[in-house]
Amino acid sequence: MAYTTKNRMDDKTKFEVDGTKFPTREAAEAYVRNILNSYSFSECISPEHQQFIVECLKLTPHGIKKIGYGIDKIIVERSQEGSKGFTIQRNDGALEDFSYRKLFGERSSYCHKRDVKKAFRNAARAMKSNPGPSTHVHHEGMSFSEIYNSFLKERSLDPENIELSGYRHGKKLITDSALRNDFVKYHNERAILVEVSEADHRLIHAVPRDQIV
Repeated sequence: MAYTTKNRMDDKTKFEVDGTKFPTREAAEAYVRNILNSYSFSECISPEHQQFIVECLKLTPHGIKKIGYGIDKIIVERSQEGSKGFTIQRNDGALEDFSYRKLFGERSSYCHKRDVKKAFRNAARAMKSNPGPSTHVHHEGMSFSEIYNSFLKERSLDPENIELSGYRHGKKLITDSALRNDFVKYHNERAILVEVSEADHRLIHAVPRDQIV
């Protein structure tokens, strides 16, 4: 049995899955992440863990669709980004991969994607000299979002599968240092950065680019 009890739709939502209680959505997600990381690539998870994951899948329409006609086994496989992920082998022989972050709803997935973008921005920012306290750095030409999205597309990366870990000055880091360095190089080759005042920076982003004179 799986169910959620909600006071409001945020990361403090309480969960109980298959008899295991979690104080927050984030705690439930961390528990599943630990299950994933306890296995090697191409290894089937235990029947106990499989039962728990199946109950998690039942929490959302997305997960129920993955279950289909029933699950034969769940395997830990390598994603395109090189990180670990779950792959379902259904009773009909079909294979379905899924992100553990979507087990508890789209908000968890959205928050991770937001954090990934922030981590990439922080990686690029760390390589630049810090402007003064009243000065901001503005991307002239290609915006940071355009550079970021272009990088993901060219490298065929899904932010859902990009792992973050640790903190540097209170900010999450991209776990894969090679990926981090690749993006910094990609960003620096395309970014045109100019220092502007905080007031001017707010004005620039308040007006559509094609209307700036």
